[in-house]
Amino acid sequence: MGDDGSEQSWPAWAHTAASVAIGLLLIAVPVVVVGYGHFSDEGGDPGQRRVRPTGPSPSGPTDVTPTGSPTPDPLPTASGETCVPGNTTGLTVVSFNIKSAHGADGTVQLDLLASTLASWKPDLVLLQEVDKNQARTGRVDQPAYLGQKLRFYSTFGANMSTRSGGQYGTALLSRYPILSVENTRLPRLPGDEPRGLLHAVVDVDGTKLSAYVVHLQHTSATARLSQMTTIQRIVTADPLPKIIGGDFNTGPGSAVMGLARSFASDTWAAVGAGPGLTVPRVAPRRRIDYLLQSGLVPQDMRVLTPTVSDHRALWARLALDASGKVCLPDFGRGKRKP
Repeated sequence: MGDDGSEQSWPAWAHTAASVAIGLLLIAVPVVVVGYGHFSDEGGDPGQRRVRPTGPSPSGPTDVTPTGSPTPDPLPTASGETCVPGNTTGLTVVSFNIKSAHGADGTVQLDLLASTLASWKPDLVLLQEVDKNQARTGRVDQPAYLGQKLRFYSTFGANMSTRSGGQYGTALLSRYPILSVENTRLPRLPGDEPRGLLHAVVDVDGTKLSAYVVHLQHTSATARLSQMTTIQRIVTADPLPKIIGGDFNTGPGSAVMGLARSFASDTWAAVGAGPGLTVPRVAPRRRIDYLLQSGLVPQDMRVLTPTVSDHRALWARLALDASGKVCLPDFGRGKRKP
């Protein structure tokens, strides 16, 4: 309004100029806002700079490595592997020609034999000259009886039957379950006493172990060599760790033992002390009883002198790898870039 109270009016050109100015202002504000956002992403403090992902859409993997950063050295290639033994189980093994449990006075002393075996704290017992239901030893099933006394599993390999209905052969007693058993007749010359190879597979805490009981011919070196040749064929085809023990009826320097050592190691030679003589029981002069092994680790071995039989007994401590080897890759030290 004027000083005199009258109402004043704006000229037409003033209205047009005001409208144009307002329109330009409305256009400029969004442009400034968008520009500020763009420059705040790409510029500003370098320590706060964002790195835009490249590559596939956000739903897939994204590469967040800044352009121009150094490429990491590639991982070295394994040059081999290092294997160490797994957990081992200690085994105490006894091999003994028991002469059907006859004592020095000629009487059957089966209970004395059982208590003697128990005192040695074995896990496996390999027995030769064993009777089963023989009239001469009171019709007792000796393997089953000894197994009951020791609370062991037992098995018997019959190599000869008598007219009275009894049997004679070898036996195996085991603290561990017996999974399978096979008794193989060995070759012999006409008129020779039948002999066999008793093979049992036992489960030692989840690991299978083969145990072989041997009793070779006592009258003929030719027969023994033929029998050992058969044993070699059977044992070498067996992939399991093995114990081979018994009365071989031959000395360490014989061709028979040379063949035996070609497929199994002599435990006495590894950890025994002295000559290891086993017969006769009193004042022994010869070593004819053996404990061989393959796939185990000998720790200790002794010759024991019981009061039963005409042989001394073999006692050995062996370690069995019960969990397999643990193998890790070997990585060579790569050359660092200068």
